[in-house]
Amino acid sequence: MSLPERLAAPTPRLFGWIRNAGIVLAALAGAVAAIDKQGVYLPDLVLVLADKAYFVAGLVATLISQLTVDLKAYRAQNALK
Repeated sequence: MSLPERLAAPTPRLFGWIRNAGIVLAALAGAVAAIDKQGVYLPDLVLVLADKAYFVAGLVATLISQLTVDLKAYRAQNALK
């Protein structure tokens, strides 16, 4: 299965939830970075977590869970073609 096929294939329910949580983590990291650039004081711990940990964790969780394929649903989807 090629990469574009994996990205378009159905995702299992658990990994769909993980993907959505990863998107939220990455968005929160971006929001904290935007707030920091506006000059609002944020504690250093929040900045470090948002800058590195949340952004990377969100992107990795999103990518890995999106590449996971529900083979049963994928086969059922392609059986009709």
